Amino acid sequence: MRAVGALSTIRRRAISMKVTALEIRQRVFALNFRGYDPAEVDTFLELVASQIEQLMKDNIELRQALAWQQHDLERIRRGEDDWKKALLTVQQVNDDLIQRTQQRAQAILKEAERQAQRMLQAAEKGRQALAHDVHVLTRQKLRLRSQLRSLLEQHLALLEAQEGETEEQGADDGPIAVFDVAEVPQR
Repeated sequence: MRAVGALSTIRRRAISMKVTALEIRQRVFALNFRGYDPAEVDTFLELVASQIEQLMKDNIELRQALAWQQHDLERIRRGEDDWKKALLTVQQVNDDLIQRTQQRAQAILKEAERQAQRMLQAAEKGRQALAHDVHVLTRQKLRLRSQLRSLLEQHLALLEAQEGETEEQGADDGPIAVFDVAEVPQR
């Protein structure tokens, strides 16, 4: 029973403390009359020490690899955050550019509409002025035609009156030209 108690004490101490390969190699056990074979114990302890030494090296390498992986992961996360920030910035710039472009397009469209309205108003004024000018010129043409006809009729009456006087005086003075109203060009 004592051996079992000693074993459980050793297990508890082994669990509670870290044992290095060097400690295992340097461990000395007391010899008693019916004890274990020292060569066998030494061989076993050397095997355990070698395995613990290898496990410790593997553990150190794994911790270093884990540290590098964590470092890489952190760098990737920072890079991802940077990319997210850059993407968000690009999206904001894009949205701002679209908004400014739409505002500029609306301003250009409104200005074009104002210019078109001004041009239509100017064209309408020009059309009205031309219509007025055509009306005035048509009235002037009719008035001038009427005045010309009246003048020609007066001259014709005057000529006919002179012709009558000439016939009364005699044909001594020579031929007088008589114009027919039908021969006067009309416009």
